[in-house]
Amino acid sequence: MKSPFTGKEAKIVKEWRTVRFRNEEFKMLFHAYKCEDTGKQFEDDDFAELNYNQVINQYRERHGKPFSEQIV
Repeated sequence: MKSPFTGKEAKIVKEWRTVRFRNEEFKMLFHAYKCEDTGKQFEDDDFAELNYNQVINQYRERHGKPFSEQIV
């Protein structure tokens, strides 16, 4: 993946983060790209969806909400 800041190659980084969703905190393994020159992190659509799904799935599990595939 090319950095939108410099156009150079960016590396994949993964780090544990605590995020707030609906006034609750969830721990997740955040996936992003990091620009080597600027140090800025960014997501593409795939990483954004992966990160979002981690949080929403934890929320569903915590509150007993059915997952999409469980709804008929």
